[in-house]
Parts: sequence; structure tokens; C-alpha cells
Amino acid sequence: DIAVAALTMTAEREEVLDYVTPYFDQTGITIVIRKPIPKTSLFKFMTVLKSEVWLSIVGALVITGIMIWLLDTYSPYSAQNNPQVYPPSTRIFTLKESIWFALTSFTPQGGGEAPKALSGRTLVAAYWLFVVLMLATFTANLAAFLTVERMQSPVQSLEQLARQSRINYTVVDNSN
Repeated sequence: DIAVAALTMTAEREEVLDYVTPYFDQTGITIVIRKPIPKTSLFKFMTVLKSEVWLSIVGALVITGIMIWLLDTYSPYSAQNNPQVYPPSTRIFTLKESIWFALTSFTPQGGGEAPKALSGRTLVAAYWLFVVLMLATFTANLAAFLTVERMQSPVQSLEQLARQSRINYTVVDNSN
């Protein structure tokens, strides 16, 4: 699991070992640790944000879908309430269509045809801003999460190594 020896870091050894910063480099003693076997999980991406944030995103999605439906249903300027102005192929925002629109707004393709009324368009524009911010936050947190995960080391100092009992260690006989 771990080696404490007069060992030099080389490119070939770095392919097999995860080197920590040498603690006593001036004396020739180096501590190396075996690369950990990464834990694989299908839902690892979900751990990037807290569950409260995920629930808030789902709540915002549902509330926005309901608001789009309400605005399209009761606005006198919507395609649903103003059929003489808009062609028959215009999208009518039922509750199902509104929630689907809010959900697909998280994809790069987008939600498709937006509401026609100014009130619905204003809500959708604010929601799209929310979506862009959430996607940027998720992407930044995912990058930081993956970077920090690779950099974590179970031992930070020689003293910490001596005090713990989880990692077995030894030294090379008759070495520095």
C-alpha cells in the first residue's frame, strides 16, 4: 500500500504509483502510495450538488411549468386564447406541454417553440437565465469535484502515517 524508501520519482513509476509530495526530500527518503482503485457509480454525478439543490431545481422546473401553463391559459394574447392571430400549428401549452418545455430547456436543443404572450416569454427568459446559471454551476462543481478527488491523499505527513493503523507500512532494510 505504501513505501518509505530512498526512491526517485520517474515517469515509469508514476504510471503505477501515486506519488505524494516528498516529506524529507533533502535526506533522500520518499513516501509513495499505490494508486487507489476508483469507485465507480452510475449516479456519481449526483453527488456534485447537495440533495437540497437538486430538489430546488426540480421544484423550480415544476413551478415554472405550472406558471407557463397558467399564463398561456389565462393570457388574452396567448395562441390558445387568440387563434385568429396565430396559425393552427402553433404550440398550445397544456400542463403536460408546459412541464415538458421546462424540462427540455435544460438540454442544448432547448424547449422548442416558446409561448406567444409577452408574460409567458418573460417567464421563459427568466427561466432560461436560471437554467444557464444552474448548468454553469453544475459544470464548475463537477470539474472541481473530479480534480479534488484525484488530489486527495490518505496520508499528509510522516507523523500522520506513524499515528494511523489503517495503512500498513515498512521501510527497506539497510537503506537511508
